[in-house]
Amino acid sequence: MELKKDYLLSIITVVYNGALVIEKTMESLKKQDRSLFEYIVIDGGSTDGTLKILTKHQDIIDQQISEKDEGIYDAMNKGVQLSKGKSLLFLNAGDYFVGNVINKLNFTYPSLIPVKYRTKFGRLINFKRRNYKFSHPYCHQGMIFENHKLLYNLRYQIAADYDYYLRHNYTKLKLIKTDGYVMYDNEGVSTTEYLKKYQEIGEIIKENFPLFNYYTYKIRSTIKHYIKIILRIFIK
Repeated sequence: MELKKDYLLSIITVVYNGALVIEKTMESLKKQDRSLFEYIVIDGGSTDGTLKILTKHQDIIDQQISEKDEGIYDAMNKGVQLSKGKSLLFLNAGDYFVGNVINKLNFTYPSLIPVKYRTKFGRLINFKRRNYKFSHPYCHQGMIFENHKLLYNLRYQIAADYDYYLRHNYTKLKLIKTDGYVMYDNEGVSTTEYLKKYQEIGEIIKENFPLFNYYTYKIRSTIKHYIKIILRIFIK
């Protein structure tokens, strides 16, 4: 009987028709310390060539599912249920490691990994921490969670990651010092459907914190909404 390996980390990638971006994600994993993690890919039944790319990179994939799901958080739940690691990192298709990020010298959990992303104007900037009482405190792709087999609440379609963070009861997480960072794909659903994201985050804040936090967030998100409208006008 083959013994199951104890991994420190389970890295989970969810993808649906991501043939243009998934390979970059997997190639970046091959440059990390392979002894530290297992790699799980949850495909939502892609029809665009994604499966062909996954077959090409089977040497890096430990577990894989390809079937229809009820959305991104349902897919992430499948990854959690398959995971064997003591900790979890969700690196979605299009997100990738730059440099040496996961290695024995700096690996701790729960913790944060440096994250960068490009603005609409092409500027590369660092993702900054925020007050968790008013918003999701950090980029989800840069968070290493303890693996308690906690599942995402499918009631939320876009902001379940914020609810997921709060249910772990983390208040302060240490930022790992690395020779690299996570490059966050800033073109996801949470970016394009920001009004729904604002609504869901508001609901989560209202359920977990005083009304002062909720109304403060509502004012801030309304201001952000009008700023986005103005920026779209100027970009056109």
